[in-house]
Amino acid sequence: MSRPHPDTAPGGISWAAAVTAFLERPTAATTRRTYATALRQIGAQLPEGTPLAALSAYDYEAALLTAYDDAAPATFNLATNALRGLLAYAADREWCTDAAAYRFGRLVHVRRVPQQHDRALSRETIERLCTDPRHALRERALWRMLYETAARAEEVLRLDVGDLDLINRTARTIRKGGDRDTLHYASGTARLLPRVLAGRDRGPVFLSSRPPRTDALPALSDLDPATGHARLSYRQAAALFTDATHGATLHQLRHSALTHLAETGASSALLMAKSRHAALSSLQRYVAPSQTAVAQLTAGLDPHGRRRKVDG
Repeated sequence: MSRPHPDTAPGGISWAAAVTAFLERPTAATTRRTYATALRQIGAQLPEGTPLAALSAYDYEAALLTAYDDAAPATFNLATNALRGLLAYAADREWCTDAAAYRFGRLVHVRRVPQQHDRALSRETIERLCTDPRHALRERALWRMLYETAARAEEVLRLDVGDLDLINRTARTIRKGGDRDTLHYASGTARLLPRVLAGRDRGPVFLSSRPPRTDALPALSDLDPATGHARLSYRQAAALFTDATHGATLHQLRHSALTHLAETGASSALLMAKSRHAALSSLQRYVAPSQTAVAQLTAGLDPHGRRRKVDG
């Protein structure tokens, strides 16, 4: 049976109203943000005010290709999945036909994402980044913590001061999927955190540089009561790291940590405990040896290198 919507106009529900309802479903905040961006770009290519039921699969295909045909494969695939999800949601509520959703799925296919086989940053690169005084203390502490914990950026950015156990070098966080978990960090992070906190005993661990605008105040749980500054956002943290590294991503710190641990001979069980992956298959892409490790292995096959060692 069709489910009415308060924004239903003559001819059926509009694109904007359907997108709003779709994004209000319970889902991860990062997924909601990326889908909202993709659907906004696609919607800008559709005739304004046209009811969803009046649009065909070919209209959706044309809008997607206009907005994202020149995008990177991963970005194109994300936009495609967002639109597929919206159409399936709308068809289930009879806001558009099942045929439109089905035909769109047949018309548009996800694109192959080229595999990048050396996503791991070298230990030397990470050490240089985390000790370079040209980078702010907050950034160096965040990068060090992401590397030493092998955590997802969101898991560290959501930490509050009360989540830290500075003596035992652990932090309580909420991992992907909503479960509570414990992060373990090492001496590099332990030396920097007290300077980042600067005596604060509550509020977010990592704060933005300036207080939020009065027209964009975050939830109280994301504000530091002492300074009035808000929690550092993922978007700002990611942009700062990409600028500092000329193109790397925060996720590469997690990737690098797991790659480096695998190269030391850590077992799959330990790596899964560190990474908090639920399945071994999810871990596999992180533990391919780095190009540095392959180069060192190759050097071990060099007869001249062995001769020099013996002769010395």
